[in-house]
Amino acid sequence: IQADTRLGTRAVARTGLHTALAAALASFAPLAIALTSLSLGASAAQAQLAPTSTAPSPEERQRPEAQLTPQAGAITITIINRINSTVIVEVIDETGPRRLEGDRTTRLTNLPTPVTVTLNRVDGGLLRVLPRQQGAANALEVFLDAELDLGLDRSALTIETDGSVFLN
Repeated sequence: IQADTRLGTRAVARTGLHTALAAALASFAPLAIALTSLSLGASAAQAQLAPTSTAPSPEERQRPEAQLTPQAGAITITIINRINSTVIVEVIDETGPRRLEGDRTTRLTNLPTPVTVTLNRVDGGLLRVLPRQQGAANALEVFLDAELDLGLDRSALTIETDGSVFLN
């Protein structure tokens, strides 16, 4: 530590504190980035932290389960509940939650694309969702079955603007 006699002992204390603080901060990896930004300049630090790629689209993450051809931007979904349990069905931004009792069928018509349908068993059980293009190019049948494998449990069906059908 060098002391400047014109500045007095405060400068010595501040310089010593600054050196000790800088050494302590340099030992922490997250803070080392902040120190790097001070020494390299903000633009260089931002370049180090910038993501190298964007998130993949649904089509890049998984293949569609089915392909529809929407008519005037709309589709029809028929849901067939083949289990002995009630399922709550909701078309996001279109309908509120609806109860679909066990061994019953419901038909949802003129749904605009893109659209997401959520499906949840009231008993908390797992659900297998099997979508299948049916007859008309804009019609989808969705079979609901009980599932035992947690990895195969599904609770959302999404149909993109182009008619691609995805499960989540």
